[in-house]
Amino acid sequence: MPMSKVRDVDIYYEASGGGEPLVLISGYTADHTSWAHLVPVFAKKYCTVVFDNRGVGQTVTPDGPFIIDDMADDTAALLDALDIKKAHVIGVSMGGRIAQALALRHPEKVKGLVLCSTTARVPPRSRFALGMMADALAKGNISHDFHDMMMLSWTLSDHVFGSPEMMKRMRVGASSERKRPLPANMVRQLQAGYQFDTRARLGEIKAPTLVIHGNEDILFPISYGKELADGIPGAKFVELKGAAHTAYMEAADRFVPAVLAFLAGVDATSAQPPGL
Repeated sequence: MPMSKVRDVDIYYEASGGGEPLVLISGYTADHTSWAHLVPVFAKKYCTVVFDNRGVGQTVTPDGPFIIDDMADDTAALLDALDIKKAHVIGVSMGGRIAQALALRHPEKVKGLVLCSTTARVPPRSRFALGMMADALAKGNISHDFHDMMMLSWTLSDHVFGSPEMMKRMRVGASSERKRPLPANMVRQLQAGYQFDTRARLGEIKAPTLVIHGNEDILFPISYGKELADGIPGAKFVELKGAAHTAYMEAADRFVPAVLAFLAGVDATSAQPPGL
């Protein structure tokens, strides 16, 4: 079981493939298994690193509150522990906010930045909905299964709900045997993002950036994704039509080519001799 002691956290991680490093950062309540469908694809070209954020999976976190900046520093420290000087970074949802903080706090470590289904600030409606569900779970008013099914209603598109086969697959995934986070840790993850707002600092992000957003995302509406892209100098924006918050899953057939093409462009540019 690969564990790395970084700062005050024992982080669980996995690395697959070879080549340039690629780090995948998971969203709220999700552990490294949320990338299981994409790791084999990315690992064909990149040394792909996945890990469990504070509060989820097999990562061991001390008691007490933390913020997004702490999670970004955890990521940077893990890269140091793995002797990775610089990496491409993909962050989804909360993972996208961690990736933004990483690019701002440790710019030397980010080669190319992909931000999917994420924002520069937490939308009030999503803060209310997620907080209400986490609080109800923590108080024992709802079960983990019910919470997970409610999360599906906020994160999947109408297309998925209209397909019994896809819906069955998503329901099985939500009720899988992965290690579910403690309700108290879910609340801590939510609280970590409450004060997060990078709007005034987006212009400081220097890494080449791709922002990807589904136009059916009701948790983080696409206007927030466009706001994020507009604030980052030179950022490219890709809209995945018909996809919702879990665009990297339900629209993987379009997400992956867009990401690989973008990263290939970053690699090609960085390989050019100075002055060209």
